Amino acid sequence: FGSSNLGLSWRKLENEALPLAQAAPRHGCLPSSWGMKLCPLPWLLLVAAARHAAAARQWATWKRHHRAADARNASEELGHTVLEGAADLGSLSCMRWTGGHCQFASCYEERHSVCVDGRCLCPPGSCANEEGTCEYGLEGKDIGTHSVRFLNAYDQAKPYVGVAQAEVYLDLLMPKNFTVLAAVATPDSAAQWRMVSTPTGFVRFENVAMPGHVLTIYQNRRRRTADFVQSGSRGRRRGSPLNKDAERPALPSHMADEHVADNAMGESRLVAENSTLAGRQQLSTQSRSGRGAVRQQSDISEDCDLWPYVKPFSETLPPEASFQVRRVLGGLEIWDPMLQVALASADEDWWLGRDPSQRHGIAECRAQSVLHSGCRQRQLASFAPPLPDEALSMDQRQTVKWIGGYYWWQLVLVLLLWCGCFGCCVACRSLFLDRR
Repeated sequence: FGSSNLGLSWRKLENEALPLAQAAPRHGCLPSSWGMKLCPLPWLLLVAAARHAAAARQWATWKRHHRAADARNASEELGHTVLEGAADLGSLSCMRWTGGHCQFASCYEERHSVCVDGRCLCPPGSCANEEGTCEYGLEGKDIGTHSVRFLNAYDQAKPYVGVAQAEVYLDLLMPKNFTVLAAVATPDSAAQWRMVSTPTGFVRFENVAMPGHVLTIYQNRRRRTADFVQSGSRGRRRGSPLNKDAERPALPSHMADEHVADNAMGESRLVAENSTLAGRQQLSTQSRSGRGAVRQQSDISEDCDLWPYVKPFSETLPPEASFQVRRVLGGLEIWDPMLQVALASADEDWWLGRDPSQRHGIAECRAQSVLHSGCRQRQLASFAPPLPDEALSMDQRQTVKWIGGYYWWQLVLVLLLWCGCFGCCVACRSLFLDRR
């Protein structure tokens, strides 16, 4: 929209469309020489969009240069250099990409970001938080490599969390390869996880076997919102802290010493309290050994449209890679604050809603409610070696809502164009039937 040739084209379209729109009959359509039988309303909206797009593009260009100059000045003070067009996305401990794009519009003001190579990146010295906003002092801490084990796994022979390749047909023609989470037998065969803790109380997982790939949950929804979050999920109030006790001190030493003992006591307590689940697990193991066995239905609130998998870091949004590791009765819980689910063990013999990750023994579950059966303690996990205190959360399950990628006026314009075209089609059809 910013080039002179396109500007001349829009002016030509405006000069030609307005006289035609004014000369068109009140109940009729445009002349057939245009090749389309549309009423004046879509053309008027198109002209208004052309005017607004040119002004918005000029304003976005000015703001981009202004922010780039500020970023260069800040980088010079820090002793760094910024290359024009170089999209440095940061690292797992400091994610610079907020998730926004700026090819056709400027970045959101609340992101406090700079447009570089079509992406909204944080200025040097700042990092993106879980909502996609740049803040200073948010660089995370590398807490080492760990293995993840489900304490109450369906298949006790494969309790550890690893990865596996899965071929998925998202359409009817071309398959797509996914690296999904999978249940594995031993820590050596499990994909070890390099973990980073953030100052806001969240952790991020990078797969050691596949460097540069981050743990996320793929959402295979047929209907999504603008920010790929379910419309029913509620975001936190703007300006409120992500954690109610983000500035809390470290756990006392006696609580840290009891952490491993709590996991061991939790295992024995779970075995004693879940005899029904143990019997169901034995039945599941027997069914796997028989070829003609009947598959069982899922007994946890598993969603077949959500697939835990690993994703390239360059394509990952900050809220997708952020998880909350909560201390709960009997172990730890890995909670996704964006999709409101927890990682859990799955039975490979479930017959209903078999998604790629569930076929490999890993799924997700929702919190227990009137409509959901809950996790049934299948989400309880442990880490080896144990996680440090700063990586553990004592808070309730958090909710994070990412800043969307579209302006409200863009959505309204698309809606008006759709309504105008639909109304004109109905009017043209009615006129055609009346003339017959």
